Amino acid sequence: MSDQPARFTEHKLLFPVTSRGESVTDVTVRRPTVADLENSRGAGNEHAQNKRLIVDLTGLDPEAINQLDLADYDALWEIVGNFRSAGE
Repeated sequence: MSDQPARFTEHKLLFPVTSRGESVTDVTVRRPTVADLENSRGAGNEHAQNKRLIVDLTGLDPEAINQLDLADYDALWEIVGNFRSAGE
């Protein structure tokens, strides 16, 4: 077993969405990098920055993020926040 933090986390959506013409039920979230944070800062207000970060870390298109149920959006955002801890 490795002591290295996970580079990816899976999340099963409570409410599937469509991304790039395909139904999505499971989302893989990768660990953010400094470049991801810098890229999101150009997106506008805090909500737009958070959305941009989730797009970049999941590969979902922006319209799919708009379709997410708030429970799923919050769960994805929690995953992103947990990645900021080295132990996650």
